[in-house]
Amino acid sequence: MPREKSKNLFDALSCEGSTFKLLFDGEEWSSDRLRQEATALRQHYSRYFNLPVALSTQDRLSFVLHLVALDGWVSRILLLPSSISKNDSSEILQRAGISDVLGGDEASSTPDDGSAGADSGAGIETRWVIATSGTTSVPKLIDHTLNTLTRSVSVSQGELSDLVWGTLYEFDRFAGLQVFLQALFSGATLVECSSRAFVERCGELVREKVTALSATPSMWRKLIMQGDIKNCRLKQITLGGEIADGSILSALRSAYGDARIVHIYASTEAGVGFSVSDGLPGFPATWLQEERPVELRIGGNGNLLIRTQLMATCEAVEASTDAEGFFDTGDIVRIEGDRVVFMGRSSGAINVGGLKVLPEEVECVIREVPGVDDVVVTAKESALVGQIVSATVVPSNQDRDSGVELKKAIRQHCASKLQKHKWPALVTFSEHLETSDAGKLRR
Repeated sequence: MPREKSKNLFDALSCEGSTFKLLFDGEEWSSDRLRQEATALRQHYSRYFNLPVALSTQDRLSFVLHLVALDGWVSRILLLPSSISKNDSSEILQRAGISDVLGGDEASSTPDDGSAGADSGAGIETRWVIATSGTTSVPKLIDHTLNTLTRSVSVSQGELSDLVWGTLYEFDRFAGLQVFLQALFSGATLVECSSRAFVERCGELVREKVTALSATPSMWRKLIMQGDIKNCRLKQITLGGEIADGSILSALRSAYGDARIVHIYASTEAGVGFSVSDGLPGFPATWLQEERPVELRIGGNGNLLIRTQLMATCEAVEASTDAEGFFDTGDIVRIEGDRVVFMGRSSGAINVGGLKVLPEEVECVIREVPGVDDVVVTAKESALVGQIVSATVVPSNQDRDSGVELKKAIRQHCASKLQKHKWPALVTFSEHLETSDAGKLRR
């Protein structure tokens, strides 16, 4: 049955009849057990009541317990990614104006007397400060509330509570938080296995009979190629973080014909914008004219613009928001028939003799070639034209003797579908492609 969304995570676990469970290293943590541990942490951290703090811990269970305890207890909570460098961490703390970092050795120090009381934080709306997964500079800090983070999260206790979610992301990342929050608020079971090597993760997902999984399209391709994941009877498949093209949607439909397949458009800055569940790439063009909780528009530069009352706040968001309140996502889109399809990130374009090439567009075309499992397109420096297009391909057949014919097929297909400056000048093969901690292709 639908119910009102709780004001904080501690209250959500306190709701009568909460069926949320966390499976961690084979050990079950019920809502009651999580709440009891969180209560003890609140008493331990009573001196931080209504103050800003940062959370940093390599222990994933400790991260969950601290998050439940601190939400609704402290004024702001900065989530420091576990993979961040010490220099970046120090700079982020300075920028955020936070000096106290919880989750480490201080947990074993002498506890506070608990004089603030375990229930005195009920009225606080904690600000969640999340660092973007930047690769070329110190991550940006994005301010959220639980409302903006759970804008699209269902609180139904019906069929969703029967799902068993698996985790492929760290909880301190936006995508990992989304899975955690969806499982918690819908009363589902969550299997934590993000810390393991990829093959071990797949094995645990199968052993724990996971029925719901969220991953980037790149991770889904890797999962399908690995094979074991097909032994999971998935009912809910979620894609996000990258463009969900026709090839991956078709592959998932072929592998899991009965599953609900949802592509979610989201970012750390904008939160969850919308979801598409009709099995087609992009979204219906009619959404550009319809009244929706998240309004959509295409800007003059071809970028997707969104507007919602529940938007995260930070300097980066404000700088990319126009006078009407529309946020420029930086994602280039194009209307094709009755669909709006994603072409790529404006910031990632390759400059070939003054002409822009979107790597994602070229990748989408190459994936249509039989014999191609996956591909990443990057820029290579060129003294003649500045940059050229380079494609690294994972072939279905690892026999390198077939490489000549596959290269020929790729070039012929690109010539039939793309303008000449978008054709890959270099085509090489690899057994696998590198992905970031967020599950996205490294370019």
